[in-house]
Amino acid sequence: MLKILGICLVMAGSGGIGWYLSGKALRRIRLLEEWEGLLQLLYGEVDYAGYDLPDLIRRMIDQSHDTKQFWRRMDETLRQEDPGRICGIWQKELSHRDWTVLQEQERRILGELGEILGQTDRQTQLHAIQLYQQRLGGVLKQAKDAYQGQARVYHVAGITVGSFLVILLL
Repeated sequence: MLKILGICLVMAGSGGIGWYLSGKALRRIRLLEEWEGLLQLLYGEVDYAGYDLPDLIRRMIDQSHDTKQFWRRMDETLRQEDPGRICGIWQKELSHRDWTVLQEQERRILGELGEILGQTDRQTQLHAIQLYQQRLGGVLKQAKDAYQGQARVYHVAGITVGSFLVILLL
């Protein structure tokens, strides 16, 4: 009886690790998709509405889901500090633990975007937003392609490792 319970726990644990790893990859894709949508919104707001940066950030709070805390912290910090320091605030928020799921290249793209927002003229910002949209779109496509194969591998590897452990412990 205890052996059966042990087998079930080992299999569930190892399978859970596989599901956890695939979920982490899926969270990365969801974050990239949200950023891609927010960049489209940002482009429209800068181009047509002409909002200033604090208003844009408040608009992003309303439109975001997974990145809502990022925008809230940005808004709170900008209310307390000089808006001219947006680049440093942006970089600080990107280094927050919420973003560890993103790879270095993705954080670098988002970091570079923060360097131009509110710091350059409108046309330069629009051009840069388009550029970062394209770069993020390419990264997102690569992440989706990689996920298709990785998710299955994570699931199978979790079950396989569990099976080997069960055989080893019997």
